[in-house]
Amino acid sequence: MKNIEEVRNQACVILADLRSGALTGKDAKEMVNCLGKIISTVTVEIKYGELCASVPGTSIPFMEYDK
Repeated sequence: MKNIEEVRNQACVILADLRSGALTGKDAKEMVNCLGKIISTVTVEIKYGELCASVPGTSIPFMEYDK
């Protein structure tokens, strides 16, 4: 998933599959849990970006990657 719209669309697919019976409640819960973890990593990345902007030269190697 490359953006929040794709995450939202996937959540809508999960909901539709749950309503139709194509997914069990347990499976839907696990999938939504994974989506929540993805959103949490984005939140961490945003906060990291804010920190680096406020303190020039700040870098955490674990957070650096080719975007």
